[in-house]
Amino acid sequence: MSAAVAASGNADSAASASGASASSASDAFELSASDLERFRRDGFLVLPGFWSSATTASVRAAAERLLDEYDPAAIPRSVFTTDEQQRHSDAYFLASGDAVSFFFEAAAIDQATGALLVPKQLAINKIGHNLHEREPAFRAVSLGDARVAAICRRLGFRRPLVAQSMHIVKGPRVGGAVRPHVDGAFLATAPQSVLGLWWPCENCTQRNGCLWAVPGSHRRPGAEAPRRFRRRDDGRGTEFLPPEEGAPFDLAGAVPLEIAAGSLVLLHAALVHFSEANLSDQGRHAYSIHVVEGAEGTTYLGDNWLQRPEGPSAFPALYDDGSAAREEGDAAGGGAAGVSGAV
Repeated sequence: MSAAVAASGNADSAASASGASASSASDAFELSASDLERFRRDGFLVLPGFWSSATTASVRAAAERLLDEYDPAAIPRSVFTTDEQQRHSDAYFLASGDAVSFFFEAAAIDQATGALLVPKQLAINKIGHNLHEREPAFRAVSLGDARVAAICRRLGFRRPLVAQSMHIVKGPRVGGAVRPHVDGAFLATAPQSVLGLWWPCENCTQRNGCLWAVPGSHRRPGAEAPRRFRRRDDGRGTEFLPPEEGAPFDLAGAVPLEIAAGSLVLLHAALVHFSEANLSDQGRHAYSIHVVEGAEGTTYLGDNWLQRPEGPSAFPALYDDGSAAREEGDAAGGGAAGVSGAV
């Protein structure tokens, strides 16, 4: 198992994904100039060994505890589907921004009866979207690891806010494929500032549904999200705008990120990435957060599907090097330049 991208026939792209090893000393950690260049060129960066084996095990154990403790009968059969044409947005989903909520795999439920077809621990697609504040193990790696703040500072954030978090289960033989997408379609600021951070809790291979990324796709013409997943103006759920799917993403040159558990992947908001179904007998647990700029000049859009009752001021800040942004509205301004669903 490689701790970097699998050989892709493009030595430069493969090397770009290997990234720099994270320092064990939080106060000494910093992305190097070559790390920044690779991220800006490719739109993603892999940092092998970011988490220790103990931290990785702690996060995995916290997720498994939640999976053991939840009661399938007590929550709606809210399905998280990776097919954008069928994405389901019920009240349970829309209220999950400040909760620890469970979303089922479509293949895990009998569509006629609603009965689970697999053990409850394997029936979940993901747990979200406020693990980073409500669960101690996830809070520790999201808000308590100074290296996460150091990464954001190096990428130009002035007041990075952790908007959401999710633990993706992608269970053996039931974890579904995630279609090619860009994260900026699902969360947006003006100007765009979304950055994804993704940690696998198990070794990732093509068999168990590793991430795939298209190097440089964030620099394609019209790289901003071709359409957005947003709350409807009439308050009746969500929609894609425009509703019609455009031309499919160009996946030429896509590389598999076959990386070891505990690695960190940084994802630009406009990077095209995806994952295939898990066809193996091994799980592919992963934890992810999305960070947005919260400083003055950047606006968290009021029609994003993910909202807190108190507004974006409720998102926890990793640090504050600038004044707070406006909380509502669609006005554009400055922000973290050039930085970035459940995959």
